[in-house]
Amino acid sequence: MGRPETPLDAMDGPLSEFAARLRRLRADSGGRSYQRLAKTANFAAPTLARAASGRCFPSWEVTRAYVMACGGDPGQWRSAWEATERLIRRDVPGTDPAPGTSPPGLPVRQLPADLPDFVGRAAECDGIRRLAECPPPAVPGDGAPTVVVVCGPGGIGKTTVAVHVAHQVADRYPDGHLFADLRGHDDQPLTPAQVAHRFLAALAITVDRRADPVASFRSAVAGRRLLIVLDNAAGEEQVSPLLPGAAGSLVIVTSRQSLGSLPSTGAVRLDVLDQRAAVQLLSRIAGEERAGQITSAATLARLCGCFPLALRIAGARLASDPAGTVDQLADRLRDEEHRLRRLAVGDRDLSAVFGTSYRLLADLQRRVFRSAGLFPGPDFSLAAIAVLADTDALDVECALQRLVDANLVQPAAAGRYRMHDLLRLYALERGQAEGDGEETAGAIRRLADWFFRMVDAADRELMPARGRPTPLPDASPQPTVAVFAAGPTAWYDAEHANLIGVIRAASRHGHHDIVWRIAVAMRGLLELRGHTADWGTVHQIGLASARAIADRPAEGWILNGMGSGYWHSEAYPEAIDCYQEALAIRTELGDDRGIAVVLNNLGSVYCAQHRYDEAIECLRSALDIREKLGDALDKSFALNSLGHLEHERGMFADALPHLEEALRIRRDLGNRNGEAATLHCLGDTLTGLGRLPEALACLRQALAIFRQLGNRYGEAFTLHSVGAACQAAGRYGHARRYLRSAISLYRELGQREAEMAANATLSAVAALSGNPGRTGSAACPG
Repeated sequence: MGRPETPLDAMDGPLSEFAARLRRLRADSGGRSYQRLAKTANFAAPTLARAASGRCFPSWEVTRAYVMACGGDPGQWRSAWEATERLIRRDVPGTDPAPGTSPPGLPVRQLPADLPDFVGRAAECDGIRRLAECPPPAVPGDGAPTVVVVCGPGGIGKTTVAVHVAHQVADRYPDGHLFADLRGHDDQPLTPAQVAHRFLAALAITVDRRADPVASFRSAVAGRRLLIVLDNAAGEEQVSPLLPGAAGSLVIVTSRQSLGSLPSTGAVRLDVLDQRAAVQLLSRIAGEERAGQITSAATLARLCGCFPLALRIAGARLASDPAGTVDQLADRLRDEEHRLRRLAVGDRDLSAVFGTSYRLLADLQRRVFRSAGLFPGPDFSLAAIAVLADTDALDVECALQRLVDANLVQPAAAGRYRMHDLLRLYALERGQAEGDGEETAGAIRRLADWFFRMVDAADRELMPARGRPTPLPDASPQPTVAVFAAGPTAWYDAEHANLIGVIRAASRHGHHDIVWRIAVAMRGLLELRGHTADWGTVHQIGLASARAIADRPAEGWILNGMGSGYWHSEAYPEAIDCYQEALAIRTELGDDRGIAVVLNNLGSVYCAQHRYDEAIECLRSALDIREKLGDALDKSFALNSLGHLEHERGMFADALPHLEEALRIRRDLGNRNGEAATLHCLGDTLTGLGRLPEALACLRQALAIFRQLGNRYGEAFTLHSVGAACQAAGRYGHARRYLRSAISLYRELGQREAEMAANATLSAVAALSGNPGRTGSAACPG
C-alpha cells in the first residue's frame, strides 16, 4: 500500500496557497473542465486536477502545461513554483530525501547526466523520440505502455543513446523518471523484485514486507506518466515483470540481446558510428588540437572499427598522453594481434566487455563464434561456418541465430552473416586461448578444400570446355549444380572476396596444394565477371604456393592463367613473359595439349599488339597440335583465334570459313560461352564485309548468351561491336545507345584502351549524325 499522504494542515501555507492560485487561474480563464484543459495541456485530466488539489506539489512540467492551457504566462509562474518548492522542503518534517528518493510530492529524477560529447545517431534517436512522443490515450490507463528496446553488442553505446533520448523527452513524463542498471551480464544480475524495491523506495512508497514488490510497483505506477529506463537487461524475463500494466508511461530498455519476445512498441538496433561521427567523437574526447588531422583521425577511427567504446578508449589514451600523436596510436593499433590489448584504459577494457557476452554462451555457440572469427572474408554463409566448425549445419544455424540475438554476429544479405572487426579479433583471441595451432590449421584446410570444390563446380557449370588440372588424390564428391540455389554466377559473386581471403589464409597455413588449385579454378570466373584487378592477386598467391612445393605442372597452370590476366588488363609485355615461361614448362613436361593452349593464348596477345607474323606462327602451330590430338573442341579454339586474327588484318573473307567451322563445332558440343565468342567474331567479320543484317543477327545472339551466362567481359565487347555495326548501317540512335552501354561497362571492368576506342566510335557517330550527344554517359539498355 502507498505511503500515507502528509496531512493538509502540516503543509498548510505554501502548498495550499499555490494550489489556490492555480484554481483561480482556471476560473479566470473561463472555468473550463479539466477534460477540456487536458486536450490542450497534453496531460491527463486527473493529473491536472491533482495539481490544483493542494494534496501534492505538482512538477514544473505539469505546472507549466496547466498554466499555458489556462492562458497564463509560464515565465511569471516559474519563480512562484521554485519559491513554493523551497518552502515545502524547509517546513514539512521528514521531507529530506533518502538516497535515491525524492521529497514527498516531488517527482523522482533518476536519469544519469547526458554526455556532453554525444555525437551522431540522429536516425536512431529520431526513431525512439517518435515512439516516445505518441499522444497519451484518450482515457488514462487504456492500452499498454510504450516500450522501446535499444539493442546492440557491448560497447556500442546503447546506454548513451537511451539516456540522451530520455533527457529529450523527459518533460512529457511529469510523474517521475526512473533508472536502473539491471547488470544483465554481471555474475549476479538484479532480479525484478530487487529493482521493484529500489523503484518503490525512490517513489517514497512503503509496502508491507509480505507483499510482492513487483505487484506493488505495478500498482503504484498505475495511472502515472513515468519515464523508466531499464539498462543492460539480460533477457525478457528480467524486464517483463517491471512493465507498467497500462498506457501512459515510456519504458526504454537496453540490452545486448534482441529481446524479440518482449511485447515492445519498437526496437532500435545500434550499429557502429559512421566515419564522420567517429572522427567527431575522437576529436571531442582527445581535444580538437590532438585529433585535428582529419586524415589521421579517420585512419584511427577505422582501426577502432568506428566502435563507440573503442573510440572513447582511443580518445582517452590520446588525452592522457600529451606527447603521443594520432599517427603513433594508429601505428600501434595496426597490429591486429595486440589491438584489443591496446584498446584498454582505466576501467574501460574492450576485451572485458566482449568477454561478459561470450561467458554467457553455450559451448556450441562459443565454438561457432570462434569459427566465425576465423573465417577470412567479409561475410559468410551458414555452410562455410559448418565446415569450419566441423559441425552439423542445423546445429550451426541454431547457434548463429542465438549469436545474432546476442548481437555478436549480424545478418548480412539473405542467408549470410558478418562480424564486426573487433569482435572478430576477440573471437580469434578466444580461439587461440582455447584451441591449438593444429586445430586452426585443420579448420582452414577443411574450408579451403570446400571452397575449391565449390568454385571448381561453378566453373565447370559455366565453362565446361576449359582445361583443368588432375584432381586431388583424396578428392571429395564434387558438389552438384543443385547447391547453387540462385545459380553458379550468383554464388561466385557472393563469394568472390571470400575466395581471395581463403587462398591467403590457406597459404599462411601451408596448404599450398589447394591454394594454386583454387587460383586455377577461379580463372574462368574472374574472366567471366570481369574481375581483372583481382586476377593478379589470386595468381601471384597461387604461383608462390606452386613454387613453395616445387610443383612444375602447377606452376605452368598458374603462369598461363596469370598471362591471361595481364592480357585482359592490356598489359601485353607482361602477358607474353608469363606465356613464354608457361610454354617452357609445358614443353619440358611434354604436355602437348598444354603447349597448344599456351601457343593459342600467346598468338592472341601478339595479334593484340599487331605482331601478325608471330601471331600466325603461334596459332598455326597450336592448330597443328590440336588436329593431331583429335580433340574437336580444342581445335575450335585455334580456328576461332585464326579467324579473329584474319579479321584484325582486314582479311574478312579468309576469316569466315575458320569462324564458321569453329561455330559449328561449339554448337555441336554445347559450348555456350565459346559459341557466343565465335558469334561475336563472326559478327565483326560480317560487318567488315558489309553484310550488316547478318552481322547484327550474330552479334545480338552473342549478346544474349553472354548476358545469360553473366559474362560481363564478353557483353562489353559485343555491345561495342553492335554499336559499330549500327553505325555502319546508319542507325545512329541505336549506335549511341549500344556504345554508351559499352563505355560504361568498359569503365567498370577497367578496360581503358577499349573504353577509349568506344568513345572514338561514339564521336564518329556524333559527327556522322550531326548530333554531338554525350560521349561518356551511363549505360543505356542494349
